Amino acid sequence: MNPDSLVWPGDVNNNGIVNHTDLLYLGASLGSQLVERDSISTNWEGMGAPFNVPAAFNNVLPSIAFADCDGSGFIEELDADAIEINYGLTHDNLLQDEFIKTPGLFSEIYFPTSETLFIEASNTYEIDISLGAENSIDEFYGLSFSIEFNTDFVDINSVFFTLENDWMDLDQQGLLQFQRINGNRLHVAISRKNRMSTNGGGVIGTVSLIIEDNVTELNSAVEIMGIENAEIVNQNLNSYQEVYEGNFIVDFINPIHTVRPDNFKIYPNPSSNGQFLIEGLDSYESIVITDIMGRKQNFIFDKNQIQIENFSNGIYFMEVTTKESKWIEKIVIQY
Repeated sequence: MNPDSLVWPGDVNNNGIVNHTDLLYLGASLGSQLVERDSISTNWEGMGAPFNVPAAFNNVLPSIAFADCDGSGFIEELDADAIEINYGLTHDNLLQDEFIKTPGLFSEIYFPTSETLFIEASNTYEIDISLGAENSIDEFYGLSFSIEFNTDFVDINSVFFTLENDWMDLDQQGLLQFQRINGNRLHVAISRKNRMSTNGGGVIGTVSLIIEDNVTELNSAVEIMGIENAEIVNQNLNSYQEVYEGNFIVDFINPIHTVRPDNFKIYPNPSSNGQFLIEGLDSYESIVITDIMGRKQNFIFDKNQIQIENFSNGIYFMEVTTKESKWIEKIVIQY
């Protein structure tokens, strides 16, 4: 039998490996009914299946028969168990996860509170993750991403992702979700279940982690985690052309406060032209502006007015340091 006509339970996109991305293909297949397989099982072996069903998802997936992981003849949430059970197993030739990119669709996944933190060792911290700005995501059905952790400073066994589904599940149909630690990475996938996309944007959940004791020896800023391999898809598994991925930098220098002065203001925010006015900043030691990738931006600061040069739509972080304090402002350019 041709290996391409065998179902390996959990490898929903039939690319030779079971991973978190398979949950996106499963979520887009939920509710489909096929013919029951001769062998109803999630054991890791190639199994014959009925393939007299049409190709799905713009021919990205050869057949939705691969989504019937347990062979029951009905594609349902229970089929996700096979992804959990067989995660990381491989067969035949390995291929890249494949999606059809939608030209002109861009977004970003980042840590919106990516500010200077004053860390105490052995404490648990919860850090938000956002997908785009509020109401910036069109045709959302599923998301997969990974987070790489700097295990010199993070206890990888403490890492956990908690889903916050306010905007992803406004119709309260429920969400499929998957997470797995593999080495120094956390792999996450989220999918809607009703085969209908939604719109929204903003916080999707939090990552909790414990900082290792050795940070007390530091006197500098370090990157403790970064997001990678993010895919946003609609119900047809068409994905965004590009998703910009953020990192999280922690400053372990403790002598000053991370409290913004009460009279500090920056506006308009969002700005349509990269220009912001500032009030309540009589003096400062430094101002640094970065994008969500941590890249420093050139800007002009004159008479309480900041102009970011060569700007584009997106979210930026402005770190302000004075003699008394140090804090981060999230600023947005939207035109």
